[in-house]
Amino acid sequence: MKKLLFCFFGVLIWGSNIYAEIQYENYPLGMSKSSLHDQLVKDKFYFSEVSENTIKAKKYVLGFYSLDLKRGDKEFEELNPSISINAKFCDDKLFQLDMINFFNNDQSNVFAGRKKFYKHLDDNKAISDGFRINQKEDSTLVAHSYIIDRNESGGKVRGEEEITVALYQSKDLFNYYTDPEIVGYIQKLIFNYVLGNAKDITANELPLIRIPLLEMRVSSKNKWFCPE
Repeated sequence: MKKLLFCFFGVLIWGSNIYAEIQYENYPLGMSKSSLHDQLVKDKFYFSEVSENTIKAKKYVLGFYSLDLKRGDKEFEELNPSISINAKFCDDKLFQLDMINFFNNDQSNVFAGRKKFYKHLDDNKAISDGFRINQKEDSTLVAHSYIIDRNESGGKVRGEEEITVALYQSKDLFNYYTDPEIVGYIQKLIFNYVLGNAKDITANELPLIRIPLLEMRVSSKNKWFCPE
């Protein structure tokens, strides 16, 4: 019964969090630390750090693997982050926000989130500020930068909002999928079992494919809230 309850709890976490999407409009630069804290609580985040000038929060989910397990420094062995937020404040105003969204399984969620992000840029009349390519040969990281001129928006906020977005394969988070040939493999095992020729096998003998998760990183910053 304990295992059944644990599995049921895991399914609830999986279903509610793995496809969770960052609502960019809920975290505008310039908001106070208490406002961001309350919004993160409302959005069911867990806090890993809260200080005078920083808030770090995550959503956790069951269902995929992390290299952190091998390093032995994971906060929870059964859980991995589906969303990670790092917020920085200056005079109690949010001036920099870094967000990471991890996507698993159905990739339509990746591109739905990407589409919504670019609609956010379009609604705010963002202009391209070029792109950056990671120089490491084994890295798939390409980051695109944009500028939103808040001086032209007619609101109280001023300055230039710098936004960077990148979509790439994770180095630490991944999932395992069975090779298509596993179907025939299992059928053969069943057939041998019926004939009484079954042999003991272990999970390590099953053909598996390791697939990295996709990460979407969005970083926004407006130095107007934190003048040097």
